[in-house]
Amino acid sequence: MDGRREPGLAYPRRSGSTYTETWEAVYESNADWVSICSWNEWHEGSEIEPSLEHGDLYLNITAKNASSFKVHKGNFAI
Repeated sequence: MDGRREPGLAYPRRSGSTYTETWEAVYESNADWVSICSWNEWHEGSEIEPSLEHGDLYLNITAKNASSFKVHKGNFAI
């Protein structure tokens, strides 16, 4: 068996544009809930926790959009 790992699926981050567009898709789809499956996924390059490279950018995008989603969808757990 080959011990090499297959590369994961990763999208270019584009300084937060990809993540923001993903949130826009949530609103356009009128989703009932959102699941963010990342926090410190450094090996995937999809981390949203603060970093030297991106600062608090992804955390701030998450906070802004989660708050907006909560206002539009009512009471739910964040």
